[in-house]
Amino acid sequence: MGCCCSTHALDRATGASICTAVCAGAAHGIIGQIHALASITEQVHEELRNIAVETLVIVGSQDILTPVADSEEIAHSIDGARLQVISGAAHGAVVTDATVFNRAIESFLREQVGARAIWKPAPPARCTAPR
Repeated sequence: MGCCCSTHALDRATGASICTAVCAGAAHGIIGQIHALASITEQVHEELRNIAVETLVIVGSQDILTPVADSEEIAHSIDGARLQVISGAAHGAVVTDATVFNRAIESFLREQVGARAIWKPAPPARCTAPR
């Protein structure tokens, strides 16, 4: 088996740097992710239902650590959430498919800003603590 980063669309020098960094710590990182995924309980799913802000869930179509089905479940648990699947991307899409990943986030944020063009920040809270 080759390096976990061998299929990304980056130039060779960048790919080699990323591969060295990712693969050097891959075992530790993957073990941590497996423990995190295994600890997800129904309580976590209930907490997702309490999210009351616009949400973008991004997943790679080839992600084996958090498969598309898991991301679909997350998106369905959050009222009004949007799911963005990056075709051909794996778990490291933020690095290996950075352009597509960043465009998805930029588009989502632009929509949010456009939807709230009249938004005004709340006035600062007044301190009521005794002096």
